[in-house]
Order: sequence, then structure tokens, then C-alpha cells
Amino acid sequence: MKIFIDNLPKDTSRDQLEELFAPYGKVSGVIFSRSFTGEFTGVALVEMEDEDNARAAIAALHGRQWQGHTLHVDETAERDALGSRGADKRSKRW
Repeated sequence: MKIFIDNLPKDTSRDQLEELFAPYGKVSGVIFSRSFTGEFTGVALVEMEDEDNARAAIAALHGRQWQGHTLHVDETAERDALGSRGADKRSKRW
């Protein structure tokens, strides 16, 4: 299941997101959204293998303060979840 995360700090790393979601289950992928200039937009997708674990992560992390930011965490639509912002697919295994 893919999870949309918004309002991330600009210096967020893949390892940090994996660590944030690890208490809820195995993370199988991370994609960062980048602007046309290649700058991180504060938006990412995290994919978790188990839907129940993913829903538990969404419930626990949505609205949570993390590194000075209030996270927006939600289930994604399967198609073009990052919209026109683009995605850096080199970020992980997808």
C-alpha cells in the first residue's frame, strides 16, 4: 500500500522515513517528489507491504509533529500519486 506524506522537512532522507515508519511494519519503497529544479518539495510516498500495517502508520503519524513539522499522512490513489510535481524514482527500489 502506498502512503502519501506531505509537509516533510527539506532535508528528510530515505533512511529517516524508513525509521519513522519501521515501528508499523516493513517499508518496501520510498519516492521523493522533486521540483523541476531538482529540489525536494517536502512530499514523498512510502510503500508498505502490509495494508493493515500501513493503515496503522497513517493513523499514528497523521497530524504528528516530526522535526518541527506537522505531518500530513494519507492513503494514496494508485495512479500518479505525486501529480505533476514529478518523482525521483532513483530514491529507492521502485
